Amino acid sequence: MSAEPLERSPLDAWLAARMGLDGPSPSPEEVARYQLAAIRRTVALVREKSPFYRERLAGLPRDFPGTLADMADCPFTTPADLVADHRPFVCSPLSEIAHMVTLCTSGTTGPAKRLGFTAADVEATVDFFHHGMTTFTRPGDAVLVILPAPRVAELLSTALSRLGARGEAGSQVRSGSGTADSATFVRDMDRVDPRVLVAGPWQLETLVRDARAARAVRGRLGAVLASGGPLSPDLDDEVREAFGCPVFDHYGLTETGFGGGVECAARAGYHLREADLFFEIVDPATGEVLPPGRTGEVAVTTLGRQGMPLVRYRTGDASALIGEPCPCGGRLRRLRRVAGRFDAQGRVVVPAKGGSRES
Repeated sequence: MSAEPLERSPLDAWLAARMGLDGPSPSPEEVARYQLAAIRRTVALVREKSPFYRERLAGLPRDFPGTLADMADCPFTTPADLVADHRPFVCSPLSEIAHMVTLCTSGTTGPAKRLGFTAADVEATVDFFHHGMTTFTRPGDAVLVILPAPRVAELLSTALSRLGARGEAGSQVRSGSGTADSATFVRDMDRVDPRVLVAGPWQLETLVRDARAARAVRGRLGAVLASGGPLSPDLDDEVREAFGCPVFDHYGLTETGFGGGVECAARAGYHLREADLFFEIVDPATGEVLPPGRTGEVAVTTLGRQGMPLVRYRTGDASALIGEPCPCGGRLRRLRRVAGRFDAQGRVVVPAKGGSRES
């Protein structure tokens, strides 16, 4: 007897609608055309409005880029650039910056950097969360969110209300916190009675290794969404076995507008927010653009963002693009699960527990 076909990622239809296309999914060629036009608009915007990019991109042709491949000739933006001073990046009047985020360059330590978002920028994130969460959330579901980033929990709650679900913020579960935080989590489970749990990998590690918390969850959840840090295959297996439900992984940074990509039912890489972000994988040492299948550093260019657009921002995250079709039937490229971050020596390391990319 053949297995039932996997449900297609809802992001395919969302992307088609965002790009003004008919049909259930854009083709890779349609996505490339859309992104090229969007990058040209972004480059034109930052050259006009951003003192940083006016200087940084001065050597590029006026009509840059001619093709997506031309992006290899564009200078990178680094976290150090944002740390030095965020103000030259701002492209909107300060009166239009609806949300300003201050965060550290790596996890919970290091110099601070700031990013600003207009109301339209925030709405784009809520729209992505809305459609991405339908991968494993249905109308009427309750979703317990215990991420340590209140703004992300707020945006998720807004997005969930649009699909007829309910998002509830729970108490924090800290890495290695033991029975005290686990007892509070059990009370949250009883209070919310969630079908979906959203948590950081370090929080999931604490919960699956606490017998009381694991018992409180077993058989009650339909899905877990891990977000905010690398999810190892071993921890994925532990959570699935302890909680008795599938685990989906999300990729996003504050610099990507919190959301970046989420796995479908196949759990074979992140389906990407291609209408709002252009992803590249580059060699961490040379900056050379790497082909699909090669592991390197994730670089991101924002598309359509008004507050603080970023061009070829180096995230430090280690991953690879997947070029072949997804088992769910999707034809668009995906991003492999992030394994960790590159250190100064080019080695892949996993950030300290409790460090979040989504502050």
